[in-house]
Amino acid sequence: MDSEKPQNLIALVSEAGTLVYLFWIYSMAVYLFRIKQEKLNIKKFKIAFFFLTVYFIFFIALISFVKIGDLFESAWAIGFVILHLAGIYCYLYCAYFNAKLLNSTGQNKVRMNEILGDIFFVIFFPLGVWFIQPRLNKIVRSQDSATSLQKEV
Repeated sequence: MDSEKPQNLIALVSEAGTLVYLFWIYSMAVYLFRIKQEKLNIKKFKIAFFFLTVYFIFFIALISFVKIGDLFESAWAIGFVILHLAGIYCYLYCAYFNAKLLNSTGQNKVRMNEILGDIFFVIFFPLGVWFIQPRLNKIVRSQDSATSLQKEV
């Protein structure tokens, strides 16, 4: 019983940290979409994000209360693997959506090879904060200055 307490504590801490990360992904996408109004489907992003968030909470709860070995010996293993693959797809789509919006704010047409690096940075959170957040801050400042110039005129 005492060996399960650290496992639950680690799950709780990782869940809190990942929810902060997911909030960063969501807020970046919604803000950039409002600026650019790109032809990307924000509803598809929101559905993928919602599934990713719910699945992550489910996954952490499952790991903290069920032993992984017991899970894969049960009949639920195939369903769990399918849900996990769907979660990976949603995660990659959310990273793609953000990278596409981030790159399209400076130009009209963006090719896939231009956004691969940003997809990598969105997926790996600490690197993303170091490399993507300064670009986001620059976009926010330029939008704020453009908005203040419009109010003055």
